[in-house]
Amino acid sequence: MEKPILQDVRKTITLELPSFKGSVVVLWEQRLAKDTADLEEIKSGYKLGILTLRHLIKEWNLVTKEGITAPINEYSLGRLPEKDMLFLVEKIGKLIAAADEKKKMNSKK
Repeated sequence: MEKPILQDVRKTITLELPSFKGSVVVLWEQRLAKDTADLEEIKSGYKLGILTLRHLIKEWNLVTKEGITAPINEYSLGRLPEKDMLFLVEKIGKLIAAADEKKKMNSKK
């Protein structure tokens, strides 16, 4: 019997940011266990939003003035217009809620 490979099996969704036409942001649909532990240390607010986005944005096509893909870090995320940040946080909130609901349904079986 072949042994299963421990790898990232999460699914992704792709979004376009409201302020950046043609942008592609790929989000993981759920967190990893280690991500949840990191988030528990931060209670709420801006830092929690930034850390959540860093964990759940797989990739994007946003670039610097030099044409280099912008890193997905606090600096780059902090430069997004507020409406884009709120858009991403809302989408991620829905993904996390759906994943939590799925866990509840599976645990009742």
